Amino acid sequence: MPARFAHAPGSAEPFDERTFGWSPCQTLPSLTLMSLARAWWAIYQYDMSRAFVNEDAGGSGPHRDFHLPERDDPGFDGAAANALLEAARDGETAAAEDATGYRWGEPKLASHVRRMMQQAENAGDERLAQLARRFLR
Repeated sequence: MPARFAHAPGSAEPFDERTFGWSPCQTLPSLTLMSLARAWWAIYQYDMSRAFVNEDAGGSGPHRDFHLPERDDPGFDGAAANALLEAARDGETAAAEDATGYRWGEPKLASHVRRMMQQAENAGDERLAQLARRFLR
């Protein structure tokens, strides 16, 4: 099926004076309509802001092994809190959430995160302490 473009009202050409106020087809006769569309797409696809690009999307499952104990182990919640904070440091929060089954900010892990925040502050690890404070918000 051929590509369809929006035409200006009353126009047979997709690109003419009524559409843009000038006609790229008349100005650049050596370029075909498809080459113009390809040129526009090449500019458009690389002009996206990095703020809207999720580089972690599309991955299924954890990206690394978090070495967690069994879920029925009494130390699982502490290990899960540690995994979430360390993964946040590396930008892999979603992978840690998938591996632990807990989401960022889980109230059940607050006591473990407070303990880790205190240890991080005592050790001078400001980044881990900052992440712990964000987790507890």
